[in-house]
Amino acid sequence: MIDIVQSDFGSGMNLFTHDAALNPEEYGLAFNVTNRTSALEALKDDLEDDEAPDGKKQGLFAFDRYLVLFNAGLCYYRNVDDAEWTQIEDIFVDSTVDYIFAQAVPASTFNFKRVLSIPDQIDGTGANTNITVQPVVISPTLSGLVVQDGINQGWFISPTAVASRLNRYSEWTTTDRSYVPIMRQMAFINGILFGISPDRKKLFRSVSGRPLDFVVNIDVNGDKGGNADTVSYAVSYDDINCIRPLNSGELLVATHRNCFPIEFNYDKLIFQEPTFLNRKPISAGVVNQESFIDILGDYAFIDFDGLRSFNAVAMLTNEGRNSIFSLFIANAFRNVKQEIIKSASIVFDNYAIFSLKTIYGSVLAVYDTLRQKWNSFVDLDAPIKQFAISDTADNPTLFGITETKVLKLFSSSTYREARVRFKAVNSAKASSEILLKNVRAVFDSSTSISPVTATEIVNNRVRNSVIISDVLGRNPPGILYPVMYPITYYSTGTTDVLNFNFERLSKIGWKVSPEVRWQNDAKLLMLQTQVEEQTQTTALRQQGSLYTSGTL
Repeated sequence: MIDIVQSDFGSGMNLFTHDAALNPEEYGLAFNVTNRTSALEALKDDLEDDEAPDGKKQGLFAFDRYLVLFNAGLCYYRNVDDAEWTQIEDIFVDSTVDYIFAQAVPASTFNFKRVLSIPDQIDGTGANTNITVQPVVISPTLSGLVVQDGINQGWFISPTAVASRLNRYSEWTTTDRSYVPIMRQMAFINGILFGISPDRKKLFRSVSGRPLDFVVNIDVNGDKGGNADTVSYAVSYDDINCIRPLNSGELLVATHRNCFPIEFNYDKLIFQEPTFLNRKPISAGVVNQESFIDILGDYAFIDFDGLRSFNAVAMLTNEGRNSIFSLFIANAFRNVKQEIIKSASIVFDNYAIFSLKTIYGSVLAVYDTLRQKWNSFVDLDAPIKQFAISDTADNPTLFGITETKVLKLFSSSTYREARVRFKAVNSAKASSEILLKNVRAVFDSSTSISPVTATEIVNNRVRNSVIISDVLGRNPPGILYPVMYPITYYSTGTTDVLNFNFERLSKIGWKVSPEVRWQNDAKLLMLQTQVEEQTQTTALRQQGSLYTSGTL
């Protein structure tokens, strides 16, 4: 009898190593579980927001306790504790685009008149900028949310939920120095609002300290000398998919093939504004604006071939396919291309969560940033295209949108079905085959009843299953008996030891892997697999095959 016991699952999911060679603390393909406590726990279901308006979901943004939703060309908001959505009047974005882009900006911090010192000379240095700042106070710009659809003139939403059109270049005056061009993705860094041009080829920027003023180009009178396009910047001939500020103070500009970290050059200026220095591009692209996240100083992102790690790419000088970050689940992206409107990422509760296409369909891939291990995939009915976090101090909540739904993720009182395949057992000899006898599982903290299923996978083929119903969590929390003073309410759930007997069901094979399924709050603490070794001169499968004369 071969007896294998696993009592620690802290090393997470590993799809790279052969299932017969997994480490003692690893497991194979898993769905809907986490392993932060070294035990395996099922994830909760999502809650659909039934009060959300019907139609195409184009963007969801969270600001403290408030959510802003762009739906079929209209804009709505609500408090996260309320159910009803309120429409923000007088704002209408294009109802056909897949994404609406939004960026929160502060009020202006630079409110003085700028004048070009020398006609026909726009460049300068840190010591001599060639721009004179006159002690003339100009109108400040307010804090709020800049909204763009990439097609029409953008909008501005104030903190009081009042919407107004952003000024065009023709509406910029010396008394109202506000103008924001039509843009797509945006980022705010070093007091500058950046945005991607509608054709996705160039980068626009505002005046430093004035995020709603894109008249960088001024003349000797301080009047406008050219629109945002006259001081735009391009990094590549490819379309720009994403711009994000980096912790290093640089701006990342990414296409579908390359990432360009851009450094600000304050020694060489144009109109008193920094120029750019391109660092060596990184040979990996980013799918969209929602697919790039910071995970503990590293940067993870989705490209069209799967998942990459920014720092790993830089160190390994390749696309990052074999970095430690993506290695263990890379096989799930085999021959699968990611799609722009079906990819998104977020960091929540120290988990990095990625919405992706895999060989298993549309899933969330869950990575524990504390353990630096992959937990599992999460089944999805439809891809999440954007996440948002209501980051209140008492109860941070993760939201997501599909094409048609608003979801409160992992917030239901019910649980997803946890499914985990464990290390394949074998005799470590080619001359022996095995039969599964028993699978024993120890569950803790069950507060509700759930059936549990154990399935044998023999030589990579799913075979027989044993289902145990109405045992896991059968003794609910309550008052302990006999009742003794002081009376104690037992609320930590039951501990259940289950045995799945495969004595008359199992199929013989060189390796067998157990798969276990359950659907409640129980923690799987231990799994014991018992198999019987059988020595065969020739494997039974081979014995059952017909030999061809003259062929060995």
